[in-house]
Amino acid sequence: MLQTAFRSQYTIPSSPTPPAFPTYATQTASITQEETCSTVGPCTAKVVPSGIAWPPGVPGSTAAIAQDLVVASSSAAFTPCDLPTKETTAFDGWDIVNGMWKQTISDSYGDNFSGYSVREQDAGGGVDTCWWPSSQYNPWTTVTGGEWPVQDGNTWGDDTVGWGTTYLEYYRSKGKAPCEATLHQQMQFNCTADNSWHNYGPVNTLQSSFTNSTVTSVRAGGTAMRRY
Repeated sequence: MLQTAFRSQYTIPSSPTPPAFPTYATQTASITQEETCSTVGPCTAKVVPSGIAWPPGVPGSTAAIAQDLVVASSSAAFTPCDLPTKETTAFDGWDIVNGMWKQTISDSYGDNFSGYSVREQDAGGGVDTCWWPSSQYNPWTTVTGGEWPVQDGNTWGDDTVGWGTTYLEYYRSKGKAPCEATLHQQMQFNCTADNSWHNYGPVNTLQSSFTNSTVTSVRAGGTAMRRY
């Protein structure tokens, strides 16, 4: 939970000369007051008056007040579930021409996420260099929206990244090789407490490319290639 600190500084002006200043344990011309707001959500600043009588009851002794609001955060995000904060990916073999990738999720507390679910959402900006206007297939520029259960050890998968033999052979027959599709994937975690999906981790780059003799699969910085 984030806190918001409000600081009010009372300053005695140098001119005109104020009446005799009261004596404190530490003689000072400035008093600082700290206050905190610990509620979740927006915090409201305390209203500070434009001036005070100093010392109290002495005519003509009004001192100016300089207001200094130091805001650490105006609100704090609240999620009823612990979310994974890190995901590692490892190559897990080939499904003919499609690379298969297995992921492990974690957080700094070592939480167990098995039994929950994750899914992918398209993050936009996909590019398909194999497609052309007369192609019998639509361009491949978005993820398919897969969903996976989290297994023991906080692993999930496989996330399959590849063209598949039908598309591969079609584009090769049309002389399009070498070409590739690049997609962007945002992973989400299902919080059962609020029955909502929450983003976790950075946006992943997925890529599938081929030449006339090889295929390549890429996920989140990992790369695998084979002859086919």
